[in-house]
Amino acid sequence: MKIIIIGAGTVGEQIAISLLEEGHDVIIIEKDADRAKYIEENLDTMVLTGNGANISALKNVDVSNADMLISVTDSDEVNMISSLVANKLGAKTKIIRIKDQDYLSNLEAFKEELGIDFIINPANAAAEQIEKLILHPFASSIATFSEGEISMVKVKIKENFDIANKKLKEIDFPGSLLIGAINRNDKIIIPTGDETILPEDSVYILGNTKDIKKLHILFDKKEDRVLKVIIVGASDIGIKLAQGLEKYSIETKLIEKNLEKSNKAAAVLEKTLVINGDGTDKELLKREGIELTDSFVSLTRNDEDNLVFSLLAKKLGAKKVIAKITKPTYSPILETIGVDAAISPRLITASYILGFIRKSKVLNLTLLKEGEAEVVEVEVPENKAVNNIPLQKLKLPKDLLIATIIRGEEIIIPHGDDVLLPQDKVILITLKKNIKKIENIFKKRG
Repeated sequence: MKIIIIGAGTVGEQIAISLLEEGHDVIIIEKDADRAKYIEENLDTMVLTGNGANISALKNVDVSNADMLISVTDSDEVNMISSLVANKLGAKTKIIRIKDQDYLSNLEAFKEELGIDFIINPANAAAEQIEKLILHPFASSIATFSEGEISMVKVKIKENFDIANKKLKEIDFPGSLLIGAINRNDKIIIPTGDETILPEDSVYILGNTKDIKKLHILFDKKEDRVLKVIIVGASDIGIKLAQGLEKYSIETKLIEKNLEKSNKAAAVLEKTLVINGDGTDKELLKREGIELTDSFVSLTRNDEDNLVFSLLAKKLGAKKVIAKITKPTYSPILETIGVDAAISPRLITASYILGFIRKSKVLNLTLLKEGEAEVVEVEVPENKAVNNIPLQKLKLPKDLLIATIIRGEEIIIPHGDDVLLPQDKVILITLKKNIKKIENIFKKRG
């Protein structure tokens, strides 16, 4: 496909990297000359320095013959205008990122009329992910598949965990759970049964969502109930997260230093206690019961502030601390110094967009470790090359694991003798280099 990306920030770059590796024809338009030069020097693709909302720039890259336009600049207005112009010129599919909640409500109503096929709002997507992290105390990241029936969580292994220093084949997993990938020394491993789980590994555990709730059994721990949450930062994410938590019996407090933002949050939140104060004030945190807090979430605009706030909360007794980051490369650093989970709205946005792009072949997609590996959900077609053949006899790429088969109401953790049937949904974990091969394996053939 010919795909034009407008905006070469973190989101645009991540999407471009993934699409180029799949063999797509990618063209990037970036307004900032220095950023455009960096992308041109580091990616094997055409880069045009210019304004993506400018009709001349779009004509220069022949947008009329584009299969897809993805506009992910930091300007909502540029993203909307570029999509509208591209639609008028004949681009087939248009995807845009919109940050402003006011724009979002209006655009959703007129999406078809405006020619926009997919809109992603980073705040909504990030809040949804953080809510899941709060509800799963052991998880440092979480994703769902098959309309929520399957979940995957990332867990940092500690020395005292029951599964530490055991081979995978020696672990008695509760229900339909398995470890599909390991992040060790900043490298993703797709493991076999002989792989040993080591302390400090981060493991990705996948299985039936109901069984994910039994994770504490693997760690020889009692199940924890989430009762108290403190959020710092009344950003769009903070407000959306608080609204989501109001659905549960969770005591939620939102701390915001700016009085105007505090009042805005208090006006829309029904059950959340909004506090106008400084998230670094030890006495304030102690008064609000930080030592009894199950999850502390720092959502300011500054990565360094989120780090400081989170580490302070951890020191004062918070069980789990979650920090928002703008630079995904910070994630492994934060986890090594005590932050339980780092959330990147930009990486989440890239995952959602890539999932939409591949929707004809891939039902769902999640990026692991800044896109080094992917978890994808595909539907098995009528294909003699894969149907009714034992998995151990399929010619699958190295570093690819068929983690789960969903057959009707049945969830199968497969073994070598299991087979794939048409209309099965299959969840695969693989290094990103194999994505094109996966699409070829699961395409419809006679």
